[in-house]
Amino acid sequence: MKRSLLALSSLSLVVSVIAFAKTRYSGEFDYHDFRPSAVHFHRHTRAQIDHLCKTGDGASAEDMEEREHREFERSTEELNKQLAALTAKIKKDDNDYAKLNDEPVALPRFLKAQAAWVQYRDNYCYSYIYDPGPGSARYIFF
Repeated sequence: MKRSLLALSSLSLVVSVIAFAKTRYSGEFDYHDFRPSAVHFHRHTRAQIDHLCKTGDGASAEDMEEREHREFERSTEELNKQLAALTAKIKKDDNDYAKLNDEPVALPRFLKAQAAWVQYRDNYCYSYIYDPGPGSARYIFF
């Protein structure tokens, strides 16, 4: 009887712990919390990383997440370069127009539109990844 009670109480404790345990896939997802993908791939050569990212050969779920995060980082870097160039051009144009007459400046409006686009992109991506429910694919698809 004591053994049965002990086993039953141990089982209920295990079930309780499992029921309330959280994983990296439970709860709210925020891509800002991702560490740089280079941290995950730090033990690999560039050739190994490129091969893994191109083919997916032998990739774990975490490798797949980091592969997609790496592409997100590359895209963000490229967008930021283009944004910096465009911002500089608009700023120059604003200065040139200000010398000619009292035209309204474009840069503050452009920066406001850019911030709205980032918010739209993030909200769209979050809605896309939350739609299928919790799971590891959330990190890959984001």
